[in-house]
Amino acid sequence: EDIFPGDDAIIHQEADETALRTGRSVSYEMRIKDSAGKFHDTFITKTSYNPGQGEKPGVVGVIFDISERKEVERKLREREERLRSIFENAMDGIFAGDPSGRFTSANPALLKMLGYSESELFTRTLNDITHPDDRRQSSLALAQVLTGTKSAADLEKRLVTKLGDVIWVRLAATWVFDEKKNPLLTIGIVHDVTAEKAVEEERKRLITAVSQADEVIVVTDANGVIEFVNPAFEKITGYTAEEVVGRTPKILKSGAHPPEFYENMWKTIKEGRVWRGIIANKKKNGESYKERCTISPVRDSSGKVLNYVAVKQDLSRETELEDQLRQAQKMEAVGTLAGGVAHDFNNLLQVISGCTQLLGHTIEGGGENQYLEKISNAVERGADLVSRILTFSRPSAKDICTFSINLNVANALRMLEQALPKNIILENNLEPELSPINGVPDQIEQIVINLATNARDAMPEGGTINVSTGNLFLEGPGVKKTAFVRLVVEDEGTGIDPKVRDRIFDPFFTTKEVGKGTGLGLYT
Repeated sequence: EDIFPGDDAIIHQEADETALRTGRSVSYEMRIKDSAGKFHDTFITKTSYNPGQGEKPGVVGVIFDISERKEVERKLREREERLRSIFENAMDGIFAGDPSGRFTSANPALLKMLGYSESELFTRTLNDITHPDDRRQSSLALAQVLTGTKSAADLEKRLVTKLGDVIWVRLAATWVFDEKKNPLLTIGIVHDVTAEKAVEEERKRLITAVSQADEVIVVTDANGVIEFVNPAFEKITGYTAEEVVGRTPKILKSGAHPPEFYENMWKTIKEGRVWRGIIANKKKNGESYKERCTISPVRDSSGKVLNYVAVKQDLSRETELEDQLRQAQKMEAVGTLAGGVAHDFNNLLQVISGCTQLLGHTIEGGGENQYLEKISNAVERGADLVSRILTFSRPSAKDICTFSINLNVANALRMLEQALPKNIILENNLEPELSPINGVPDQIEQIVINLATNARDAMPEGGTINVSTGNLFLEGPGVKKTAFVRLVVEDEGTGIDPKVRDRIFDPFFTTKEVGKGTGLGLYT
């Protein structure tokens, strides 16, 4: 009691009495305080002794300071508690298995993930719950760790739950070895990625759909910086994705719109509304084109704009068709007018022709006959011209039939061989298996003759004219694949001036000298 206060003294005294009474050693632990007031964890052993006759028996005690050991044990317990807490409360599955792969430990998250109870899972191996198609890959990955090829296995695989559902997981596993490098157990962490896989598959399907879309799709950030373009963008604009990502759509600006146009567009989309309109843009090669555009904002759950998505439709083909329609309407109007004029003009020519013939009968000899002959020749040429105008302004349905153009092309070539000068070489490459068409045979001959005549005039020094036919298939937006026949007349001339190219099919338009062309060759 002089050394140990209160209850501690009683404990020491009871230990002394036990040692004296039994003659055996007594051991126990106790915290004691030294003279400086510092506590120590101690291990005390006491043994009785009998010194001999005439002396009282006593007790010998040894005190070991085990403070450091106690501190180590305390830290180990804390560590074990933390690990146990992590094991029990982890969101991912954690397991341990013996060298055969049989489960020996599993946390609640893994049991919930698989639907098994602890006792049910411990009768199974990792291979048992692995999808049959993934077992070989999984076993190979763990074998590489076992042989030291890898320090840990990290792979995605499928597991089969108790109910038979298939889930995708990411497995990270390794082996634990003893001092002799013998495998003791395998431990692993299982992260369920089924939802992530579904999102990834959906993303892939979306990318595939966007990549295969005929429409141009552009995604920008909230500041208008391009983050993504699909292949249709590359095809139409001529820019690659690498060239435009990180830049703004200003790269396509053609200068055709005033600043107010773009200000209105940005005002609309920044207000969270969808903008629709037609924009004139410029391709990489400098060519202008129009596109119908819809720009929509993409918001997060809080309503903040994250991106803008632009879906654009190239209007080049539509514009071309509109131009063709206007041209066709113009030609129809011109044809109707020309047909009416030609009919009346033909009546006048008949009067002139009749009068000329009557004059020829009344005037015998003399120099006047040569003038009458010139009048007759001019009337014949005029009548031929009127006939051609009437033919193509009011084509007759009875003239249309199904035929192969090769025969008519060959007829035209035979006539051209006699008519063309010797410095013009005429070649042909006609497809033997050419498909038939519906049309007017005589018009095919006239087309070849007109084109070849123009080719001759474009090569005053001579050259080669090649006429070829062939089969081909064409398709386009909204138009299914259709069979066509191709007729090509090629020459080595100077070509057509781009300034007049858009007018070559207009009636009566010609670049030739007066008297050398009617302007109806290409028109008809």
